Amino acid sequence: MLAACEQALDEWQRALDAAERAAAFAPEDPLALVQQALLYEYWFEEPAAAAAAWQRVVEVAGEDAELQSLLQRARAQVRVERARAVTAASELAREPAVAR
Repeated sequence: MLAACEQALDEWQRALDAAERAAAFAPEDPLALVQQALLYEYWFEEPAAAAAAWQRVVEVAGEDAELQSLLQRARAQVRVERARAVTAASELAREPAVAR
């Protein structure tokens, strides 16, 4: 939960630290592992670390239908956040510069 809050505040390193602490506390809980994988993959752009995290998710999850649903929602949420970021960036680029 803390990792998600930090991520929402654009505190990527703090979010990753919180997810790593959560995974250390509950190593069989896939949620913290999923969060780590998403952070490594989409925010830190570290494919090797992301692949290792996703592998751990697979090992922990097995055939868990609930986790599969979580992963689909997480993927959708990441895409929505990226689309919002692109939209915000393009809107900022269109705004005229304000003289100081």
